[in-house]
Amino acid sequence: MGLELNIQAAGTVLVIDDDADTSELIKRTLEAHTQFRVVTAASGAEGLRLIEKEKFDVVILDYVMPAMDGAECFRSIKERIPHVPVIFLTGFPEEDREKKQLAFGAFDFITKPIAAKDLVLLITDAHRTCVLIQTLLKKRA
Repeated sequence: MGLELNIQAAGTVLVIDDDADTSELIKRTLEAHTQFRVVTAASGAEGLRLIEKEKFDVVILDYVMPAMDGAECFRSIKERIPHVPVIFLTGFPEEDREKKQLAFGAFDFITKPIAAKDLVLLITDAHRTCVLIQTLLKKRA
């Protein structure tokens, strides 16, 4: 029984995770079941460099990484592109931490191991939110 989703939304997703296997799994899942282009970064610093060069519609960000953790990277992302939906990825869910990051503007949290259907639906919702925000900002400009 396979995942029976074929989401027509298109955009670019940035996955920032120091675990190459997780990044590759997310990339393959999204590319198989959506029309999103997926770019991966192995560290917060690499992800921030990519954000300086390219436009992303959604960011998936691992919470626990060496050097720059997810919370620090999240603050830097929001300084650069405040309206992009950021979804935290965690293998160690902690309710207090999640509430804090959601209060700071995180879109949502997803827990490892990742269910493909949940991932696709969450990315689609985040992208829909991004499109809505961009539309509203254009109308105000």
